[in-house]
Amino acid sequence: MNINKWKQVKLKEVCDIRRGASPRPIQDYIADSGVPWVKIADATATTSKYIIKTKEFIKFKGISKSVQVSPNTLILSNSATPGLPKFMGIKACVHDGWLIFSRFKDIIPDFLYYQFINIRKSLINQVTGTVFQNLKTDVVKEFIIDLPPILEQKTIANMLSLLDDKIEINEKINQTLE
Repeated sequence: MNINKWKQVKLKEVCDIRRGASPRPIQDYIADSGVPWVKIADATATTSKYIIKTKEFIKFKGISKSVQVSPNTLILSNSATPGLPKFMGIKACVHDGWLIFSRFKDIIPDFLYYQFINIRKSLINQVTGTVFQNLKTDVVKEFIIDLPPILEQKTIANMLSLLDDKIEINEKINQTLE
């Protein structure tokens, strides 16, 4: 790896970033079945980089008042537990406590996922609010990251992904043994 070829870029230069949305009043849309509704608790309930299930659902009429995301979409929590990246493993809706990343340019989503883990403390230093901490969309858009060439991104992301897979397998083995 040649760090001299890495460049510094603002996140908004390498992808589109938008905020999720919540149907209001939310209690009118929560349901026992329907569209999976991604909450921060769904992300913190697993060490996996994928969210594959949710505890709550919203009614189908709530889709138009939220933001629906597809599998493999990269999301980042911006409130409650800010700076937590996850990939969607299911089709679901995300509320305004999530940022959604799309239309990647010169960056691969897996590399950005690991960059978020790496820069999380720096992002958290940017949060506002005393009761509910909030990571503002504009702050994330302007945040500067180090970006290697695509081939190096793939190499780094693949190595880290292999380690994550091994950790996940070991956790499942431990759960089975318990």
